[in-house]
Amino acid sequence: MLISGEKILGVEASYTFHQRQTKQFQKEKIDFLFAGIMPEINETIGMAHAMAETNIPYIISFMLKKDGCLMDGTPLSDAIRIIDEQVVPKPIVYMANCIHPANLIEALNNDKNKVSSQLKRFSGIQANASMLSPEELNHCNTLQQGDFDKMTDDMCFLQQHFDFKIFGGCCGTNDEYLDMLAVKVAGNDHKDKL
Repeated sequence: MLISGEKILGVEASYTFHQRQTKQFQKEKIDFLFAGIMPEINETIGMAHAMAETNIPYIISFMLKKDGCLMDGTPLSDAIRIIDEQVVPKPIVYMANCIHPANLIEALNNDKNKVSSQLKRFSGIQANASMLSPEELNHCNTLQQGDFDKMTDDMCFLQQHFDFKIFGGCCGTNDEYLDMLAVKVAGNDHKDKL
């Protein structure tokens, strides 16, 4: 996890590093590629270039803070715009992982992001069960787990207000959470069609 901004890869180094993996996937029958927990814009650009050249659809998933920025301080809306402008083909969609849905709602409503047209390209979350910040979680020795009922309500809020289509779990989630989430999201989807 990138917290301090040290030991990060530049665009070219990231491309070279990740290209070794993406070339191997290119030989297989892969439906899509997924880059998760991307904390910093330069490494993400390099990763996106490596994924794009495979001609396999791919998803970029960011590590975000409550202030609406990646761990390196790049606002989410800027990160999406930069990658979409620099990489062809661009990702099929963007999402976030390892963040509590309540924290993601706060990040999306931050002034840096809330009026951005770029957020139309952002439509998924693999939720962390803790509301702690990445910095707090990085030094935590015990599993942090919030209220799954509240979490799944927040996920439904993301579905209704931000048109999210991809939902899942990350640190601290389990089968109980996924079962609750599936029931609530499916119920929400049904309500929208009535």
